[in-house]
Amino acid sequence: EMEGHVNDGILTHLHTAFSREQQRSDRGKLYVQDRLKEEGERIAKLILQESASVFICGDGNAMAKDVQQAFLDLFVQFGDNIKSVEEAEAFLSSMKTSRK
Repeated sequence: EMEGHVNDGILTHLHTAFSREQQRSDRGKLYVQDRLKEEGERIAKLILQESASVFICGDGNAMAKDVQQAFLDLFVQFGDNIKSVEEAEAFLSSMKTSRK
């Protein structure tokens, strides 16, 4: 269904990580935070420079902490205007508030 949204032009990018169904050949399961790190610079630039929206589906209780930390790391590493974890946290909070 989500790939159909890419084909229809509703979504411009789609990255998936199905930890329960997918095995990485040498490192075990693939999680959302792993996918974020693999595509880190591109994802950070899309969010920080092009105001991209992000949709993450899954168990918010179990994965939220690791996914949030991955975003914070990306924002500090690749964000030209984000110089600290505190600034990254403020930006992530604003994304949540604006439902981005």
